[in-house]
Amino acid sequence: YQPDRYGDRWAPVYIAFATPDQIPRLAGGTVGLGGSTPRSAGDGALVYVTGSVWLDAEAMDDLLAAGRRDSARAVVEHEIGHVLGLNHVSDGTQLMSLTGGTGAGPADGDRRGLAILGRGVWRPDL
Repeated sequence: YQPDRYGDRWAPVYIAFATPDQIPRLAGGTVGLGGSTPRSAGDGALVYVTGSVWLDAEAMDDLLAAGRRDSARAVVEHEIGHVLGLNHVSDGTQLMSLTGGTGAGPADGDRRGLAILGRGVWRPDL
């Protein structure tokens, strides 16, 4: 929440490049991290209002330099999936697998997960 910058609303999703020195969880082959932290609403309900994605700058540069644009895009989409509330799945064909899927965007299981999340309660008061 940054009222000086965004007024009376939550900040948008933050996407940034970093190094493993800056974000230690990016070490060891992790190319991206993403997620949200729930906040308590006035009525006590926990809600997700914003999130962040951290991308390993050197690893993303390496993917792009190797002509692996689809893989770089899959990393970003996968991490945004975490921001939206999706978890890892064991099916390697899905974007939300630990390996990030095929690079072809969200697969059927990913879409089903997003549809379930979309049935959540809308909180326009936040």
